[in-house]
Amino acid sequence: MKTNRKSIAEEIKAHKGFSYSESMRLTNSFFDIIVTSLKNGNEVKLTGFGVFKIKTRKEKKGRNPSTGAEIILPVHKTISFTASKKLKELINIQG
Repeated sequence: MKTNRKSIAEEIKAHKGFSYSESMRLTNSFFDIIVTSLKNGNEVKLTGFGVFKIKTRKEKKGRNPSTGAEIILPVHKTISFTASKKLKELINIQG
């Protein structure tokens, strides 16, 4: 089973008794806060879960796989997630 925003909202509804629309609003707000923080260059640390960070990738040489032509990949930002020790332990216990 895939977990997505809809299923998260349904879990909140089932466990906390909110309406579906309120649960979806809470879910969307949570993700919006994370995205906004990352856009502003802040790391997002969720204790017991992990840390989201923005990393800047350097310019580097690459190849077009179709033509083999060499290209320059520009500097760009990417998101990094590091799981907490607690999350890793929980996953390994259940898995």
